Amino acid sequence: MADEYMPLPIAELGAGDLAEFDIYMRRGDRYILYRKMSTPITSDNIGALKKNHVSDLWVAPEDLEKYQQFINKKLEKVVDDETISIEEKCEKTLDLSSTIAKWIFDQDFSSDVLNATENIMQSVVKLMFQDRRAAHQLALQSRLFHEFHTHAIHVCVFGLALTHRLLGENKEKLIREIGPGFFFHDIGMLSLPREILERRGRLTQEEMQRIRNHPKIGAEILSNLNLSTDAMKIVLQHHERGDGSGYPFGLREKQISVYARICSLAETFDALNTQQSYRVRHPTFDSLKIIKKEFLDHVGWDLFENFATLFYSPKPNAVIKVG
Repeated sequence: MADEYMPLPIAELGAGDLAEFDIYMRRGDRYILYRKMSTPITSDNIGALKKNHVSDLWVAPEDLEKYQQFINKKLEKVVDDETISIEEKCEKTLDLSSTIAKWIFDQDFSSDVLNATENIMQSVVKLMFQDRRAAHQLALQSRLFHEFHTHAIHVCVFGLALTHRLLGENKEKLIREIGPGFFFHDIGMLSLPREILERRGRLTQEEMQRIRNHPKIGAEILSNLNLSTDAMKIVLQHHERGDGSGYPFGLREKQISVYARICSLAETFDALNTQQSYRVRHPTFDSLKIIKKEFLDHVGWDLFENFATLFYSPKPNAVIKVG
């Protein structure tokens, strides 16, 4: 929660980084000062930490705002850096976005959380508008292991890329009106016990009903964030199915938002394509084959075909100029 120390992954530190907050190491239940604010991090520091298998440093809760500014500045710098390849940009963008996302889902939901979410959207969307290869690279570099915050990032990346490719939505709409729906689509699942979410065997009827209620619970959790109607439809409708067999409302065909159908496709792919405690990972193209066989009637050929092309390499010189 917000009163706890926050992790600062070593992988996101670079030589010469200056943080405007104290940085701590954790020893058991104690946090010990490692670097005072504005003391540069050196390459030797980073090397020593890695040699000692330290994966995270820590930031005190009173420095929350400065911590977020530090991570956001690093994210902006990566996206604007013309000296690194698109592959490295996308990898670093996913790493930093995952750090922000992990923090977001540990907080009480407020305007600060929404602002942090929009920083992720801005970076992902800016990359896609800079270079057509970005959506492909972001899709390919999605993580192999399923965690709640990485699932949110994956669905957000896939959803934004497909929405832009298929519907040509402008940057502001993607960032402020559509993206938050993809990112928070499963927020209601946080209300469920882990033993239900990770159950290998059959769920009871009562447990299944609790899962089927998570879109409504998610909408209640997000009710104070003033999200757009389109974003709330994604949260509420991403488990609806065109034949009326979905939940929580049993909607049919055109009653279901196109953005919710995009989210359904992105979520299903990510569930198949990542390793989970109760299910093995399917390789990328096996996942696409399963969706084509079992899910095509719901999402439609147009959505599926455009989604599949995210995993094919586009022409290397296909670049969009930022207006």
